[in-house]
Amino acid sequence: MEEHELIEGLKQQNAATFKAVVLAYQDKVLNTCYRFLFNREDAEDVAQEVFIEVHRSAETFRGDSKMST
Repeated sequence: MEEHELIEGLKQQNAATFKAVVLAYQDKVLNTCYRFLFNREDAEDVAQEVFIEVHRSAETFRGDSKMST
């Protein structure tokens, strides 16, 4: 799935799209969190919060930047 399709699916609250986004970005998000926190459990908690926020705020994503950023 291309990024614009993922964004549109998220905006429509599509569960399969959200799962695809989590699978596509979970390693990158977790690794980024770990580099800040140096603790696996804390990094996992923050990564989960990141994806919750993605789900919550998808409707307002303007697309001015890539979703990966």
